[in-house]
Amino acid sequence: MLKTKVCGLTSAENIQAIQMLNPDVMGFIFYPASPRYIGKLRPPELMSVVKAITPYIKRCGVFVDATLFDILEAARSFELAIIQLHGKESPAFCQGLKTLSNLKIMKAFGIHEGFDFDQLKAYEAVVDYFLFDTSTALRGGSGISFDWTILKGYQGAKPYYLSGGLSVDSIKAIKETQQQYPDVFDSRLIALDINSQMETAPGIKDPHLVKQFILEKNELFCR
Repeated sequence: MLKTKVCGLTSAENIQAIQMLNPDVMGFIFYPASPRYIGKLRPPELMSVVKAITPYIKRCGVFVDATLFDILEAARSFELAIIQLHGKESPAFCQGLKTLSNLKIMKAFGIHEGFDFDQLKAYEAVVDYFLFDTSTALRGGSGISFDWTILKGYQGAKPYYLSGGLSVDSIKAIKETQQQYPDVFDSRLIALDINSQMETAPGIKDPHLVKQFILEKNELFCR
């Protein structure tokens, strides 16, 4: 089944509301430049709410060129299961993180016309997933989609998450693209990552939109 990741949550009340919708993954951003930065000086109740998320929903931490120490400390404090690296982290860095933890590692790449997919080969053995997002200076959460047909250039075997301005309307478009270009969205696509298009304000998701997204995704991709 195609999974759903809801990323960029910042409010304890909102986290509890989104959890009730049973997404597969909930993401928290540990990048200070992001408007959805969860912050090092987070209120204790926010940390306890994150840690109380039901075990079958995976907790993902998003980092941009952070140190190994900071990543591992956040992973311990928030009991993260997945680490999403959204910066210029090298394969050696990913390997080091993998060696020091039992966490799943996801390496994000900003996709654009002419993107060199050969650079992913060095990461194949040291990460668990890729994430393909729109290439912007914001490092995610831009609300902008990219041309999905560029993914025809991805010849690797590693499964990936699709991100970049996904909305409820994107689900039908993804299905149509899959039917028209089977080599774009095949079995390697395992999850859809939603963020800014689901918001009422940065870091605050609209539960009604998220619910609609999950229901329509299940309707189209679980037949």
